[in-house]
Amino acid sequence: IRPKQNTIYSIQVLRGVAAILVVLFHATQFFIEHYQFAPFRGLFLFGFSGVHIFFVLSGFIICMIHLPDVGKPHKYWIYIKKRFVRIYPAYWIILAALLPWSMFRADGSDQEILKNIYLLNMPAHFINSVCWTLTFEVFFYIIFSFLILNRVLGSVILFCWIFGIALAHLPDMIPFLQINDHLNKNIAFMFRYVFHKYTVL
Repeated sequence: IRPKQNTIYSIQVLRGVAAILVVLFHATQFFIEHYQFAPFRGLFLFGFSGVHIFFVLSGFIICMIHLPDVGKPHKYWIYIKKRFVRIYPAYWIILAALLPWSMFRADGSDQEILKNIYLLNMPAHFINSVCWTLTFEVFFYIIFSFLILNRVLGSVILFCWIFGIALAHLPDMIPFLQINDHLNKNIAFMFRYVFHKYTVL
């Protein structure tokens, strides 16, 4: 069997390392929550960093694969199709299996269930909690899609978005990001989602 020409094996190794780190992190949390005991003195609590590795790898791979498509609008639907297939089919299968249990527990409204289905906004409650990263993944896909439609427009949107994230995380801006009586809760929640540090993959 011939290896794929575009495969970068160091990235595959990093993916494996990141996955193991995340598993060890969740296993440590499980023991702390249920047994008030942290294996190896909580050594693997740093395993949350595996999520950061996944985000960086995802951004790198998208740029590597689709950078030749920038400024070529005829490639847009090919890009959308590839990204859709990458995320939604497997996610929806698992979501369908968990949805009856979530409805039985009355964990969310119809609106929250729709957010879980489309992943176009951060739900207040995730039916499958480990899939929270996918909302940021999908949002990044949308931002990158503007580069494919139009190089200049996409560059402006990308710059403004990254600048907004940097601005939103300045210490002086933290009080503004808190939900309060002077800012509609939905607007504040969306603002924090769009300019969240995790949306920069």
